[in-house]
Amino acid sequence: MLQLILWHRLQPSINPGSTTTVEFTSIEQIWPDSLLVLSVIARVGHSQPDASTEDIAYAFRSGVFRLPKAGEQEKPEIPLSCNFTELKKSIEHLRLATPKLKQAIVDACVHTVLFDNKVTPSEGDLLRAITMTLDCPIPPFLNPQPGVSKQKQPSPKRS
Repeated sequence: MLQLILWHRLQPSINPGSTTTVEFTSIEQIWPDSLLVLSVIARVGHSQPDASTEDIAYAFRSGVFRLPKAGEQEKPEIPLSCNFTELKKSIEHLRLATPKLKQAIVDACVHTVLFDNKVTPSEGDLLRAITMTLDCPIPPFLNPQPGVSKQKQPSPKRS
């Protein structure tokens, strides 16, 4: 994913005349790409040995149903399988969607990540990469809070 972020961020410097134009204005045009990205997020978030296929499928569906017009689209019961090249291609397609569609995709990704109320480091990294590549704001729960330490602070002693 770092490769994808670097490519996206360096593109204006490498090719100053290039611009990203909107090519996709409806969810139907990017539905397969959206499903693939949500599939990867669901699998990454449940890659630990004790994760069940039901948990992965549930996380996937929780994101899918956040997409616009989800009720009108064909939805697989289980997440799709893919490799990194396919994921990269899908994210590159999603970059060409309207800002409103991109934000809806990020919202669906967030729901996929948060379905179990936990954000693994891998999920957080992947979600950051997706939001940065789509030029969307990073969800606040992924930004470290200033002054908040990740270590448990001892509670003050009371007399």
